[in-house]
Amino acid sequence: MYLDWGPSPNPDSLALTIYTPSWRNLGTLRDIIDGQTNDMIHIDIDPNGDYVDRGTWTFDVYGEQVSSRRSYTLNVYQHS
Repeated sequence: MYLDWGPSPNPDSLALTIYTPSWRNLGTLRDIIDGQTNDMIHIDIDPNGDYVDRGTWTFDVYGEQVSSRRSYTLNVYQHS
């Protein structure tokens, strides 16, 4: 999955919290999770992991530091 809010002329920072259908919090992710600060959060969720449930997942996007109204795109891809 990708959360993308860039490029940004300001040092805006968003965070992404992921909840499974059983409301298990998988954690809050920040831009640096992939080792780069590039206005994007990318994470792969292994479908063979013990935390992967069938059902509706919830994604909470939070503006930790934003200078003004901020647009973003959240893309979720299904493993086949």
